[in-house]
Amino acid sequence: MFSSANLYNLFKPKDKEALITSYDVVVGGTLLTANLDKGCIVLNLINSENVTSQYKDFKNLFVNDDKSEAYIKEYSYIQSTYQCDIYKVNSPNATCIEAELEALKIREWLKSFETIEYLQGLNATILPCYSNINYTSELLNKKFVNRAFFDFQIISIVEIKEGVGLIERAFIEKSLIIGG
Repeated sequence: MFSSANLYNLFKPKDKEALITSYDVVVGGTLLTANLDKGCIVLNLINSENVTSQYKDFKNLFVNDDKSEAYIKEYSYIQSTYQCDIYKVNSPNATCIEAELEALKIREWLKSFETIEYLQGLNATILPCYSNINYTSELLNKKFVNRAFFDFQIISIVEIKEGVGLIERAFIEKSLIIGG
């Protein structure tokens, strides 16, 4: 099942952590502090909604090895909207807004085949990422910080198993079939 924690590995792959960005990546809700001089990407879940009703798979029951319990698989497709905030204090001799360039690079990364393949392995997919990138400048911790931010959406499957009782035998004594 996909969760916000999987986003860290999307931006910082285990084998090549600096492949996409040298900025720190913080998934919202953690106690990590943002290093504004080095640059920081903060990812927050801002919305989650069902895009399908729950599907119950009655044909393929999951039964324990000792046949004491059975489960019905139930799942829904969920669309999660994330906000990607990029913070960076410009270097003293910078000739551009560094947060702007990083935001453009990150948005393009989210459109890449590597992103699609990574998410497929987690039974998820990303919707086309064409949202606007917004820019602001803020005074944080007595520093002038540039901020760029945009949204992106990921669709994933949430699956649960509901326990059901097993019936050893069933007898049909009478049956009435009405057809047209």
